[in-house]
Amino acid sequence: MRVTSLELAKSAAKPPSNLEADDLVLRGRDLLSRQTRSANAQARGLFERAIELDPNYALAYVGLGRVNTNAVSQGWTQDPGEALERAENLGRKAIGLDELSPDAHALLGNVAVHFGHYDRALDELKRAIELNGSDAEAYSGLAEVLLWRGDIQGAIAAGELLAQFQPNISPTSAFNLAMAYLLADRGADAVRILEQSHDRNRALLVTNVILAAAYAEVGRQEEAERQADSVRQRFPGFSRDEFGSLLRDPNQREKLARALKKAGL
Repeated sequence: MRVTSLELAKSAAKPPSNLEADDLVLRGRDLLSRQTRSANAQARGLFERAIELDPNYALAYVGLGRVNTNAVSQGWTQDPGEALERAENLGRKAIGLDELSPDAHALLGNVAVHFGHYDRALDELKRAIELNGSDAEAYSGLAEVLLWRGDIQGAIAAGELLAQFQPNISPTSAFNLAMAYLLADRGADAVRILEQSHDRNRALLVTNVILAAAYAEVGRQEEAERQADSVRQRFPGFSRDEFGSLLRDPNQREKLARALKKAGL
């Protein structure tokens, strides 16, 4: 029988003292996996109720923290800084309740990525993986932080390992892996992973951006321009320089900008 990352994380954490709170957390995590604004809002209510029922249940705080990081990643909040601060506080609360929670360390790592604190993020995510070597959330965060730090091969290795644990990786994880493939001159692999993700979630703008660049790199210019048109229609103020600003390596930023320009962005 295949053991899911959720079940592994649950077994590694301190058990809840309230079974209803545990059920609420499981339902909330399922909602988070849907990557929609309405599901994110519903998950918030479930995690808040779980905390009311069991104020010492670390995973409930982690879930609520992920609600906030999702809102930032997807552009569902008008104050990303405040949302990230809330997520960080929730992660620290969870660590205080359960120092050995891989989920809590993964959350803090993902928050640090958003703040641009890549070295601290790497420490937290490695700690999460030490505690649970099959934690999908931690490998997702690890792939992202390695990408932005400039370790492209490391990002690809983490992303491909994540795909073994979680074959239907989230659109955000697919974007990170595809970006790494693109920067590694593996445009065909970027197209493959993005086309699969795009079929599942057409609402994620960054998927269109990298898909446009990947199509251009493999010579599918008409499709590249179609994706670029979609980006401009949905986000008229798109800036290719700003899009790659999280990349620490200026050479990688320039490489990405050239690919985007080739696609018509």
